[in-house]
Amino acid sequence: MNTKQDGASIWSMMYESMKAEKELPSTALSLWFGTCTLDSLSADSAVFVCDSEMKRSVIETKYLDYLCRHLENVIGFIPKNVTIVSSDEDDAPSFFYPPADEETADTRPAAEERELKKGSERKLTFNSDFTFDNFVVGRSNAMAHANAVSVAENPGKLINPLFIYGHSGLGKTHLMYAIANRVLERDGSMNVIYVKGEDFMNQFIISIKTGKTVEFREKFRGADMLLIDDIQYIASGASQSTQTEFFHTFEALYEDHRQIIITSDRPPQELTILEERIRNRFESGLLADIQPPDLELRLAILQNKAEHHGLSLSPEVLNFLAEKLQSNVRQIEGVIKKLAAKSLLTGQPVTLDLVKTTVPEYIRDTFSINDYVDTIISCVARRTHVDPEDILGRKRNKEIKNARNVCMYIIRSLTQLSLPKIGSYFERDYSTVHSNLDAVERQMALDPLLESEINDIINDIKRT
Repeated sequence: MNTKQDGASIWSMMYESMKAEKELPSTALSLWFGTCTLDSLSADSAVFVCDSEMKRSVIETKYLDYLCRHLENVIGFIPKNVTIVSSDEDDAPSFFYPPADEETADTRPAAEERELKKGSERKLTFNSDFTFDNFVVGRSNAMAHANAVSVAENPGKLINPLFIYGHSGLGKTHLMYAIANRVLERDGSMNVIYVKGEDFMNQFIISIKTGKTVEFREKFRGADMLLIDDIQYIASGASQSTQTEFFHTFEALYEDHRQIIITSDRPPQELTILEERIRNRFESGLLADIQPPDLELRLAILQNKAEHHGLSLSPEVLNFLAEKLQSNVRQIEGVIKKLAAKSLLTGQPVTLDLVKTTVPEYIRDTFSINDYVDTIISCVARRTHVDPEDILGRKRNKEIKNARNVCMYIIRSLTQLSLPKIGSYFERDYSTVHSNLDAVERQMALDPLLESEINDIINDIKRT
């Protein structure tokens, strides 16, 4: 590993791999690994750094195999010697690379709560990783990009709120940060606050339990610009009091002409668990959707990401990857980072053979969407012991209905299909699919075991 940036890139990929697998709850993942970094890496050794001796001890005794598995996911092998050191130690390095998208918990013992509060919301400063200049524009995201630029040039005036929606990994958060960066470039004193929807909810719960609701309100209502990422988590898990608090925060900022930017994996009308007045406020602004990138845009993104990581890709490799990587921008970036790491460690150029051995999970022949839906239904049927024909049929007993609903939820999570299209597989209309998805989300919010089982099924499907 030649540079600090290389270590940061590899660690970022590992952290994303951990999050995607969902073996650890998000709160535990953030607590133990949220501030870890990769200090050095070679064919023989890897050295990771964490920020306390307590964390080092826990990771070494409980999570070393877990850490090694995700290192292998990224670079393709496990070095002979993997070491964990603490920044408290004299020989530990002084630099750190905290990964983006840290998540926080609701309530924990005091020591854990202090750890978790560190990244729960962030007052943003300029970050060159996410700007309009390095956002690759194509037909699928041009409208969202244009509206984001307009908001950045006239915050709180022309478009408020800006609601960006689309499936995971398409660039919603990048645009959100690009707006903030453009604003902070002009005025670094702006109080720009970024928070995930789930963190807003968890912090409000903590503020009630600790008697600090006044401080909570002052923090969020004092923002010059508020960025709320993944609002759907408030929609799926928030209590009535949390929704009321969010509504009044929104109103206070809106009436004072403070800019509000929101992202979601679906449009407001599909966030039916949210109060109608909140959905109406979202729809009163501008809704901008981002679609999956087409072939032309995928090629442009591949070239951009490869150049950013100092990787030279032949037209043959570029075209091959563009044909295979059809899911989202995050997938493309993950593949480029993995190829860059492998090329860096081995000294080999990126050829088709290297691509096929380094990222085989991404380059299998792609399923037709119908085959993929069949795979999802078969996997759910196997796990729930329900016949696939019954899932697709008209029977309505509890076990079959629950399995059918889970199928719809997973199809919605893993594909770009619209609700009417999902309904067509089950001979159900839009409103029925809508209702069934809401039912699953409510059940998951109340039943962590169900949420874990559904995530296990999703991971099984991804591995097929």
